[in-house]
Amino acid sequence: MKSFIKTLTLISIFLLSGLLQLNAQEVPMWMLDKDHTSLNSTIKHFFSDVQGRFNDFIGMVHFDPKNTKGSKVNFSIPISSINTNNIKRDDHLKSPDFFNAAKFPEMKFKSTKFEKKGLMNLL
Repeated sequence: MKSFIKTLTLISIFLLSGLLQLNAQEVPMWMLDKDHTSLNSTIKHFFSDVQGRFNDFIGMVHFDPKNTKGSKVNFSIPISSINTNNIKRDDHLKSPDFFNAAKFPEMKFKSTKFEKKGLMNLL
């Protein structure tokens, strides 16, 4: 389960490539463009890979490579939107054994800071 959440976190970072700029502020705000973005995962289950996706999500990014202190990310995924093409498995993932969607209906990611590293230093 922890690897699944780590995978989702990494995927959300890569989703930044599917952003649509909305307006120009001190730190520009971008929203995920759902027509060009998907939130997919692959997890190992015994001897096979299980593909999954979340059909609903919302994400906003405030990013300026010259103002990383003002940059931030907010990302939210309704757990009920999980889809592994298997209703029984989806219901099990929503259960207290995994995500516990009744108690925790949304998975949220909120950045605490941005740091310049690697290629970002070239911007």
